[in-house]
Order: sequence, then C-alpha cells, then structure tokens
Amino acid sequence: MASAQEAEAIVSACRSQTGTITKLEKSERKERPPLLYDLTSLQRDANSRFGFSARRTLAAAQRLYEEHTALTYPRTNSRFLTGDLVPQIKPIARLVGSTNGSAYGRASEYVLGLDVLPLGRVVNDARVTDHHAIIPTLAERHPVDKFSDDDRRVYDLVVRRFLAVFHPEAVFENTRVETTVLSEHVFRTRGKLMLVPGWRGVYGESADGEAASDDDEGREQQLPRLDQGEDALVREVGSEEKETKPPRRYSEGSLLAAMETAGKLVEEEELREAMKDSGIGTPATRAAIIERLIQVGYVEREGRALVVTEKGLNVIKLLGEHALTSPGLTGDWEHRLANIEKGSDSRKAFMGDIVKFTSDTVSELDTRLKGVRIPRARLGPCPVCGHEIVENRKGYSCWSREDPGCGFVIWKSKAGKSLPVSVARELIRTGRTEKPVSGFKGRSGRSFRARLALEQADDGKWRVEFDEPWAREGARAPSPASEAAATEEPAAA
Repeated sequence: MASAQEAEAIVSACRSQTGTITKLEKSERKERPPLLYDLTSLQRDANSRFGFSARRTLAAAQRLYEEHTALTYPRTNSRFLTGDLVPQIKPIARLVGSTNGSAYGRASEYVLGLDVLPLGRVVNDARVTDHHAIIPTLAERHPVDKFSDDDRRVYDLVVRRFLAVFHPEAVFENTRVETTVLSEHVFRTRGKLMLVPGWRGVYGESADGEAASDDDEGREQQLPRLDQGEDALVREVGSEEKETKPPRRYSEGSLLAAMETAGKLVEEEELREAMKDSGIGTPATRAAIIERLIQVGYVEREGRALVVTEKGLNVIKLLGEHALTSPGLTGDWEHRLANIEKGSDSRKAFMGDIVKFTSDTVSELDTRLKGVRIPRARLGPCPVCGHEIVENRKGYSCWSREDPGCGFVIWKSKAGKSLPVSVARELIRTGRTEKPVSGFKGRSGRSFRARLALEQADDGKWRVEFDEPWAREGARAPSPASEAAATEEPAAA
C-alpha cells in the first residue's frame, strides 16, 4: 500500500461485506525425523528451548556422561552410530521406557514393536570417526532422581531424539486460501494441519502451530473445512503498519550453527553434515571460543542474543578485508587438519603455510596500523558536571588530561565481571539497568546475575551497587539453583 489512507479505504469498503473463496490449494508435506545429536546440535537445541549457553549444555552433558553414566561421550561431531551398536538399540529403548515414570513409555513401545529398525539415517560407519552420536547408555539404570535440573533437561532432549529417530515422518496438510471481497480486494490465508504426528508424537505433539510470519499472508493457523466458491462473511477487518526487519542477532544456538559451516547459511541437515570438516572449531572447542570472545570484550550477551561491542567493531574495522576476518580461513585450516588426520595432507606443509601466513600478516598489519589509535567509547555527558564521559583502561569517567572533571567514574571491574559500554551507558542515562546483568561471580566462585544502580555514598562519591532485594538486605547473591530457575527471564550482559 502506498499510504495509510489507501489501506483505511479498503478496510471501510470491506467491513461487513461477504467475500468468496476464489482459490483453494491443498498440499501434503512430509517431515523426516531429525538426525541424532552431536554436541553442536545438542547445544543449539538447549539454547533455543531453555536459553542455555553452549558451556552450560556441555557441562550438563559431561556430568551425565561422567557422574551418572546416562549418556555416551558428548564431545563428538558425529550424528550417526556404528553398526556394532545396532543390537543395543532396543535394549536402550526398553531402559529409557522404564525411566522417568511413563514419559517415554509410548515412544519406547513403538520402537520395541518394530520388526525392522529404520537405520538408513542412523547407522553409518563412514560418518563416525572417534566417537558416535550422543545417545542414552545401556546401563542397569539411569539415576534420574539424582539429576540436577540442567542434567534432566539435557537428558530429556537426548532420550526423545534417540526415540524419535526411529519413528515415521510427520505428515502435514498445507492450505492456501484466497478470499475475494467486492470483486477486487484479495485476502490470502495460510493454514497447516498435522495429519500424522509421526516422530513429533515423541514430543507430545498432536497438532502444530508455526511462529508468526511477517509476510502478507500472516501466520499459519488451523482452518475449518473449506470449499472453493464458498461465501465468507467479513466479520473483522483492519490495517497494520509494518516495517521490514533486519536479520536477528545471533543467539549462541544460531552462532554455533554458523560456526559449524564456517558462516555459510546451510539449513539442510545432510548438507551441514557434509561441511563439518570445514567449520570453525570443533564441538569440544566452540563453547570456549564464544566464552573467549565475551571474556576479551569483543562480544557481550544481551538476554539470549550475542551483541558485538565497540571494541569488537574496532578490531574488525582496523583489519578491514584481511583474511583474519574471514570464517572461511579457519574453515580451511580445520579442513586441512582433518586431511592430515586422514593422511591426505602433511603436517610439515601445513605448518609451513601457517608460518608464512603469520609472517606476512604481522608485516602487513605492522605497516598498516603503525600510529593508529583505537578510539575510546564516548558515553555522553556526566550526570554530575556535564563533561563528556570517555572510556579508559579501568573505567568510564569525565577525567581528561585537559580537564580533570568532577571525579565521577564507573569502574569496569565489578564482582569478577568487566562492565561493558552498553551497561555503563544505561547507568549514566537512567541511573540503573532495566534487566539483570549476567556474569558476576561471588566469593565462592559461582556465577550470578543482578540489576545495577548508581548510588551516591556518604562521602559524595558515586558507586555502582547491586539493585536487588537480597543486596539491600545484606544477603548473599542467589544460588545457582535459583539462577537456573530464572533462565526464562532475559538478562543483559
């Protein structure tokens, strides 16, 4: 629509009118069960479902492997099993079917009742190197009663995926309807109906709804039985003003997916599998890479999103188009390391190329960046004296060589965390943070999160204090258990 007035004219014309279904298209779509988990896909699912960081998921999976012997080795990049594990599949299904009450009973019974297991997308010896996909172990019992909340959630993901992979495809009926009003105004509607739950039944699904869409046809919804040529009464009509949205920021889950394929946008699972040898890092190191970026201040967490900092942006700006900024470079290195392992490349040739690349890079950047200063972040006027607050090595203050200002400063270091520019800017602007800030550490070493506020002490100096009831009462920070229970509430970085 060219204008809001044009849209409102159509709304007025169609109100209380009777339209006709002029187009009705139905199609059937089948959805195959997902592959078994490797570490990266498990971390992605736990992040999207529970908001877990990659490190938190790995820690839970590691406990389930080492302490509870309920899951197989988690640091794997394979999503397949080897042929020698086939005799264990039904016994494992029987074990999990008797675990955790009746949560997995029906799905377990289905697998146990199969005369022939569908192994085409499950067993592939050629796709397993050191370790196979993550599955429940064949043990005497799985001590679910001893699991922490995190362990229980990760265990549930792995068990349901293990059972789902042996179930049939889910079948959907997609419907697309065009309703014409006053012979000229066409309204499009999409509907989706699950005909056969298939593998989705393992997750308790009997009907499915999709997330909202930003196109003109709106969200998919469950529709009644319709016939072409049928009349449709316009009961409600309205107009909405919308804008195109930029791509969403990376969450840890989506960043892990991008790292797996070195930044290439690949959604199909089989294609992702083929690109695994060209990814950034390995399943065992990707969580540490993300944590390192946060630790050095290139990236910070905002709720579930990962946001680049001014420091991170400056590094990329200074490097320009250098190969160091290309995900493909690391992907190529990982690919060559995999070839060395297989014997199709040599360590000597690889290390020779690394030495040459390092020497050329240092020489080039030394010439290009000599005398370049990284600009410090500017956070706006001081709330006390009005002078501009500038980032320095240890904090954010209105001090400068030319003017000492009033002494106002926000120190970066707070309870084991370096406060990023975004948090300092919010404190200066509003005096407190709206959302809890994550990443603080107590004296015991456990992490916690809390809101912050700027408060003036008796000596007149301003300090950043925890703006939480427990802090005002002089109590300790919340325990890890209560932190886990609060994961659904987004936290700042």
